[in-house]
Amino acid sequence: VDAALLSRYEGTYELTPKLQLTVTVENGSLMILPTEQPKYRARPYAEKDFFIPEVPAEVSFVLGEDGKATQLVLRQGGGAMVAKRVK
Repeated sequence: VDAALLSRYEGTYELTPKLQLTVTVENGSLMILPTEQPKYRARPYAEKDFFIPEVPAEVSFVLGEDGKATQLVLRQGGGAMVAKRVK
């Protein structure tokens, strides 16, 4: 996925009041930093869909009308959680 496209996913997403995911682009890769956890590199398997093999988990982004992500969906352990963009 082109680094310019990745920038539309950057932001902070709230899973719970105590758990946020900070998404950044570093050296052309999408990085995800959960609150009080290590940073993970998310590997793309589609334009809006990524996987994190170390966890294992999948992250999908939902885009708004302006083309920027408004939320993400985290799939892990057979469940799914929606996190709204807060920053």
